[in-house]
Amino acid sequence: MDEEAKQVCWQPTVQLQPEPVDIDDDEETVAELTRDAVLAADDLRLEPVRVPEWGGLLYVRSLTGTQRDEFEQACMDARRGNRLDVRGLKARLLVMTVCDGAGGLMFGPKDVEAIRAKSAAAIERVWDTAQRLNGLTAEAVEELAGN
Repeated sequence: MDEEAKQVCWQPTVQLQPEPVDIDDDEETVAELTRDAVLAADDLRLEPVRVPEWGGLLYVRSLTGTQRDEFEQACMDARRGNRLDVRGLKARLLVMTVCDGAGGLMFGPKDVEAIRAKSAAAIERVWDTAQRLNGLTAEAVEELAGN
C-alpha cells in the first residue's frame, strides 16, 4: 500500500455534526446521554404477574443483552432444518425471567423440564408478560425460526 493510500485509510476520527433533533415544545427536555449515563442507567424492568393456577403472584424481569443473546442462541440451536423446534421455548424464557420481588431468578436451566410439566395456561400467562417485556414479538420469534 503506498503512503497516500495509507493516509486515506488511517485518518483520525472525523468530527461529525449531529442532525438537529426535533423536540416538540410539549415534551419534556431530553438530555443528551453520555457513556457513563448509559452504563449507569437502571434499565431493567420488573413486572408482577398473577398466576392463579400456582396460587399467587410472581415477577417477570427484563433480560440483559447477554441473556437475550443466550435465549436467541438456544433458539438457533433448536432449529431443525428450516423450522424452529419450539418444545421448551416458553419454559426456557420463563426460567430466564421469572424472579422474586428483588429481581433474583427463581429457576435455573435444570428447571426447564419441570416448568414444561406445569399448567399450559399458567405458562402462557407468564410467557405473554415475558415476551412483551423483552420485545419478543411474533415477528422476532419467526426471524429466529428462520422463516
